[in-house]
Amino acid sequence: MKIREARGDETVVASPARFLFLAFISRGSPARSPVYSRFHYRWGQELEISSSPSAMEIFRYVRWHQDGSGPLEFTYGPLWLGDLTAPLAFTLLQLYGWVDLTVRDQMGCHLHISTAYDAMEAWVRLFGTSLSLVPFFVWLLGSHSCSGGTCLRGTAVERWALVNNDQFEYWRRVRRAAEAYRGGHVFDTFAEFFNNRREYFAVTLNFGPRTIELRLSEAHPLRAAAAVAILAVYTERRIIEPQWLDGRRLYAIRMAYEKFATRGVSVDTELYAPGFGRMKVREFARRLAEMLTEEGFDAEAQVLLYMARTGRNIIDAEDVHRFMKSEEGEAFKRTAAARVARVAGLDAQGSSATVAAVGHV
Repeated sequence: MKIREARGDETVVASPARFLFLAFISRGSPARSPVYSRFHYRWGQELEISSSPSAMEIFRYVRWHQDGSGPLEFTYGPLWLGDLTAPLAFTLLQLYGWVDLTVRDQMGCHLHISTAYDAMEAWVRLFGTSLSLVPFFVWLLGSHSCSGGTCLRGTAVERWALVNNDQFEYWRRVRRAAEAYRGGHVFDTFAEFFNNRREYFAVTLNFGPRTIELRLSEAHPLRAAAAVAILAVYTERRIIEPQWLDGRRLYAIRMAYEKFATRGVSVDTELYAPGFGRMKVREFARRLAEMLTEEGFDAEAQVLLYMARTGRNIIDAEDVHRFMKSEEGEAFKRTAAARVARVAGLDAQGSSATVAAVGHV
């Protein structure tokens, strides 16, 4: 398989790009011990991409399926929290191999996260945190443009990423399942209360892979990695207690989500930031970046800082190239490549080549 250069002659990036592509499609190993983060979370993403010549090339090598929302979809993960192999691989392929790769068209790039702590409290807290951050995630994980900024595609809030009264009844059932839990596998108890059925809400339990699924996500893998880090840090710091999500706050989340998802949200939009109070999206993103940096997720923090400063989204190769050439992108490259090399278990030569490839961007 040939990695085609998008700009210029063959460079040092070809070999690392090829390696990362193979790592990208390998799906990872949930049995592997965490190698980066002290937080034990795993994550993955369903990635829908446009029907470009490069997509056809990729689908010669990966298992893919058609789910009705778009012609081409495949999955990466599960990855341990902090593992940027798949996001960086997709990024390098966009820049150095196939510039027509984009997640713009179908957008069902649903994000999955699970906790390795097989304890009901951990799952309930993670679910509640995910639900609480839904309005902010329209900005971070959305990829369409409205007059007010970033929004979700079409009828998302009416069909496949709902937040309405049923979503909040779903949250109450999660709480009731927690109260009824008497030990054993957590998802066995969930299955009894939900009949093994996934609902089409913005945040839902997925009973195939046992995960919490964020169905509102339309995000490029770089932004998805930042969202997962935010969820883990928020959850571990216990910023949101399950009882905090009372009827009044759930109603406010619903109204904010529906407004942002259909009309748009920008860096200057004011929202309620759980644990911080009312502030603009730009300031909330910066606060979150500080939290991520404190916990060692400095690469993910740079994605937030870039989006907060510029108001730009990251979707296609042009967006990625602009990010990588920014001040935040330079900081991202200094940390992301070395982390990928460590996670992938590369030797010194492979690590140097990977760092060189990212540094060349």
